[in-house]
Amino acid sequence: ELARRGVDTGRAAIAAAFAQGSIGQALKLCEDESFEEMRQELFKFLSQIPQLSQLEVMKGAQLWDQFKGEQEALFSLLLIWYRDILVYQETRDPAQILCADQLETIASMASYYENRKLIQITDKVLDIHKKLKANANAALAIDCLLMELK
Repeated sequence: ELARRGVDTGRAAIAAAFAQGSIGQALKLCEDESFEEMRQELFKFLSQIPQLSQLEVMKGAQLWDQFKGEQEALFSLLLIWYRDILVYQETRDPAQILCADQLETIASMASYYENRKLIQITDKVLDIHKKLKANANAALAIDCLLMELK
C-alpha cells in the first residue's frame, strides 16, 4: 500500500515495521521528515562503528540528546537495525531485510559482527530500554549501551 502511494521501499518497510501493520500510522511516519532524519543519522552512526574507537562510539550519546523526545523510536530503530544484520547473517536473503535501503551496509555489518555479539547487543538494548522506563539515570544507561555496540 505504501509503495503504491509512491513511498520509497526502504522507508516504507521501516514505517510498516514501526507502525506494526497500521497503514495510517505508517503513512504518517513516511511523511514525518524528523523521523527520517533521526533514522538516517542513527543508521549512519551505527554503520560507522567498525571504524570508530571506543571513545568515538561513546560520542553517539549525542544522538540521544539530539532526539531527546524520541527515545522509543531510537530504541525501536536500534532493534530493527541489529535484527536486520542478524537476519542477513543467517539467511543472506535481501527480501527479509526491513531496512532495504541500507542493504549494502547491513551486508557489510553482518561480516563485522559475530552472531553471539548481535544477540548480546539486542539483549542490552532491551535491558537499557527497560531500565530507562524505570527511571534509571539516562546518561549512564546510554553510556552502558554504547559500550556494548563496539
